[in-house]
Amino acid sequence: MIFGIGTFFLVETGFILSPDVITQNVETVKNNALNGTLDEVSIPDYIEYTKLSESGNYVYGSIQDEELIKEVCEKGKVNQLRFMNGTTYELVSNSSEKWILGYKSATSQFSNNFLRNIFPSADLTIIICFLLVVIIGFLVILKLYRNRLSKELNKITNIQKTILSDDEEISELSSPLKEVNDILIILSEMEKTVKESTKKQLKQAQLLENSIQSLTHDIQTPATVVSGNLELLEETNMDIKQKEYVKYAQDGISKISEYVEELKTLAKLEQPKTKYVHFNEKYVDNLISLANQIARLKNVTVSVIQKDLTDDLLIEPKDVQKAFQNIISNA
Repeated sequence: MIFGIGTFFLVETGFILSPDVITQNVETVKNNALNGTLDEVSIPDYIEYTKLSESGNYVYGSIQDEELIKEVCEKGKVNQLRFMNGTTYELVSNSSEKWILGYKSATSQFSNNFLRNIFPSADLTIIICFLLVVIIGFLVILKLYRNRLSKELNKITNIQKTILSDDEEISELSSPLKEVNDILIILSEMEKTVKESTKKQLKQAQLLENSIQSLTHDIQTPATVVSGNLELLEETNMDIKQKEYVKYAQDGISKISEYVEELKTLAKLEQPKTKYVHFNEKYVDNLISLANQIARLKNVTVSVIQKDLTDDLLIEPKDVQKAFQNIISNA
């Protein structure tokens, strides 16, 4: 609408000459030439011209192309067609002189000489300017909406941060964009649910940790008492079998202490540090000793037929020991 009103205003004020106006002015110049009243001053700047004598000799004018002048004199009218910029050259003569007039009547032109020389077709210039303004306007609007959308999407990111943070308050956000606002509502509800669930889990984890800490303390106390009594028992006179039984009991107390430490680690929800060992003869002998301790409780004798050893295999000692202990106990 702005371009339409602007173009209409420029045409009405004469800044842009429409094809109809150019055609009317050309007809006026032709009539003056036929009547013999045409002079150089009265010819508009947008009309090319050349005055010839009755015999066809060049007198003066803006058209100086001899080949073009000769062709127009022979044919009477010559059209040089170009895209939206065709020029018509026409011979107009009377009894005493001849005129060759060149004009563009298929397109609008600027009345200003400078603009007309740079932009021969006002129509094409207006179309190009219109397209440029549309493209630039589209890019500006796109950038504005991109910034606006980015600002609204940042609200979603902020909710994500508050969900992952225990310290931040639950956010109350809204957006003028319906789609983003719907997402914000869903995320806000999710945020509340997650925070409530997290608080509940933390509370339960704390209760569990306190319970396990208390339980491990209760287990550790009698285990310490048993271990101390076994040490006192070692100082008495015992035969070989009794000493072997005491050693088995001490090994069992040591394993109880290890299990208590594992319980403490689990209570803190920490990943226990793993120390790998080689599957060598020392480790295998410990497994055989464990098998003998378990078997003796059932009056079963363990016989080792073959030991396969390697220093190339790294294992997690506690897990392998538990698995081996379960196999022996079940057998």
